[in-house]
Formats: sequence, structure tokens, C-alpha cells
Amino acid sequence: MLDTKINASHRKKLLLRFWSSARGFWSIHQGDRHALWMSTGLLILVLAQLGFNYGINIWNRSLFDAVEGKDQASVLHLTLIFIPLVSGALLFGVAQVATRMSLQRRWRAWLTARVTSRWLADNRYYQLNFASGSHQNPEYRLADDLRIATDAPIDFVAGIVSAFLSAMTFIAVLWTIGGQVTFSIFGISITIHGFLVVAAVLYAVITSGVMIVIGRRFVTIVERKNKA
Repeated sequence: MLDTKINASHRKKLLLRFWSSARGFWSIHQGDRHALWMSTGLLILVLAQLGFNYGINIWNRSLFDAVEGKDQASVLHLTLIFIPLVSGALLFGVAQVATRMSLQRRWRAWLTARVTSRWLADNRYYQLNFASGSHQNPEYRLADDLRIATDAPIDFVAGIVSAFLSAMTFIAVLWTIGGQVTFSIFGISITIHGFLVVAAVLYAVITSGVMIVIGRRFVTIVERKNKA
């Protein structure tokens, strides 16, 4: 129990130290001059791609309604809309990936320059040979650790923002089309409004809980692998 608390405290200190150094990338004075507008651009691209995905969802509904109603004019019109709709979604998807990877690359280059300069200053690279601990081949470990440290946070934030906005958007869609379901338990009539939303939330909670139980040791295993 004590070892767990010590490890948690140590990880928290490392995270705070990393963020105090890495957040300077977005600083106006000492950071990368492209960082702010690239971050803003990435958010805009996430929103744009979400808009196109929502449009494709609406297109699917309209197409099935037109086919069901045997409306040839609407089917032809929707067919013509499909090409620019998919092209726009593909274009913004590629632009989002390119912007995200460029932002990761710039952050990694900026942080690598700072860490390397501190490592070389005052002959620290030489003094490490006399310090206790695992300091073998630090230059290779620096490159790999900085790649992981900069790629993962941007992937995580972009994924969280995209997932949250997608969830809010399509929950509204499910609530609109889901209607309600009524059933009786022991003679008591129960009505659930937006039952598709309730079903989706229950499914997400159950599957997430199962994944947490199955992969609870995954982070520890990955950390050991990276330290090896």
C-alpha cells in the first residue's frame, strides 16, 4: 500500500515537471510561433470533420426515406450530393491527421532542443557516467521518450475532444429519432423517453467497465517495456 502511494506521488511529480517544461511550446515569448494557430486549426478541423460526419448521417436518413417513398428526384439529388459530401469528409480527415502530426513533430523538435541543451550544459552528459542509476545510452532514450511524451498527449486531447463532440451530437440525433418505449413491470407502466440514448449509454458503461477490468495492468506493462 505504501509503495503504491509512493509510486503515485512520484508519477505526479514527474507529470508536473514534464508539463512545466513542455507547456512553454505554446508560450508567445519562448515557444514555437506556429503552435497556437496550429492547435486552433486542429480544433477547427475536428469540428469540420464532425460536421461532415453529421451530414453523412442525415444523408443516409434522407436516402432511405426517398427510397422508401420511391421518390426518384430526391434519390438523384442525394446521389449528386454524396460525392462532395464524402470528398469533404475525406479532405478534412486527411488535413486533420496532417495537422496533428505536424503539431506533434514541432512540439517534439522544440522539446528535444530544450532537453538536449540542458543535457549538454555544464558537462552533464559526462557527469552522468558517475551517477548511480540506469543511465545507459541516454541519447537513444531521450529520442524515444520525447517521442512518446509529445505524441500521446496530442493524440489523447484530439481524441477526447472529437469523442465528446461526437457523443453530444449523436446523442441529440438518437434522442430525436429514438422516440419512447413503454413497458409494464408488476402492473406498473414505465415509459422511457429517448430509449436509444439510454441503451447506448448502458452499452458504453458496460463495455468500458469490462475493458478497464481486462486492461487494468496494461499501463504498468507498457511502462516496464519502455524502461527496458
